[in-house]
Amino acid sequence: MVRVSAVTFVLLSVLSWTPTSTSTRTGVVCAKVGSVISAATRLCICEPCHVCEFKKKSLSCGYIERQGLDISDGSNLKVDQPLLAPTDWFLTEAEITASRGGSPRSDLATYSTGNDVKTYTFTKEFFDAAFADLSSSKTGDRVMLTGWGTDLIPFQPDVDGGKKSQLHDVVSGVIQRGGSFHALVWANLLDKSQNIKVRDDINAIPVSPTGEKPLFIFDDRTRVVTSSHHQKNLIIAANTSTGVDEHPVAFVGGVDITSDRWDTIYHN
Repeated sequence: MVRVSAVTFVLLSVLSWTPTSTSTRTGVVCAKVGSVISAATRLCICEPCHVCEFKKKSLSCGYIERQGLDISDGSNLKVDQPLLAPTDWFLTEAEITASRGGSPRSDLATYSTGNDVKTYTFTKEFFDAAFADLSSSKTGDRVMLTGWGTDLIPFQPDVDGGKKSQLHDVVSGVIQRGGSFHALVWANLLDKSQNIKVRDDINAIPVSPTGEKPLFIFDDRTRVVTSSHHQKNLIIAANTSTGVDEHPVAFVGGVDITSDRWDTIYHN
């Protein structure tokens, strides 16, 4: 009976009040909910419901009066500066050597500068860009892939049903044009069968006329059985850099070339 009365009060109040709101400081602003149905469903006339209530005397929204209520939206808080020093992000020379079983790495820089950076907000953008770059690889180009997992998927399932963009055909194209392909993928027990299928498929691609052959291997170098290798990088290193379109390209940040990753901005 109490719940019915509350619903009745909410409905009557929403129907009878003037759309007004009150606020006493910068931060959260109390305002009425969007509709009568929403108010009845949430048993709340004013939102945010956890800090606001309907004031019957003024027929407006206001803050719930209780001790210790914090109505800040965080805009008044000091933001911590992210770590910017290279030493905060990269392994030391000793750590790199230790991770390589005692073998120093003296032929590769830790990071580079002067790069152009482009962000992708949904995975279709990444797959389209990766497919275009991989399909335009040339003789001597090197393709290097690291991943949490893989699958024999198309890069563009929205084009011809993905017939022309299958991972197998893309890698085969890189090899037949005289490029190399090396994949280092975590020995993922969760997707063991499909990862093994990809490995066997890629490693069975015939040798190119220039003698190139793809190599797909698993990485099981983890500290404990519950650890995982989560690096997700696709690097295309051009053999020559004679033009603006002939330069190394690296896709980094978090998309595996595997199933259930391709999506559009509409998440459909």
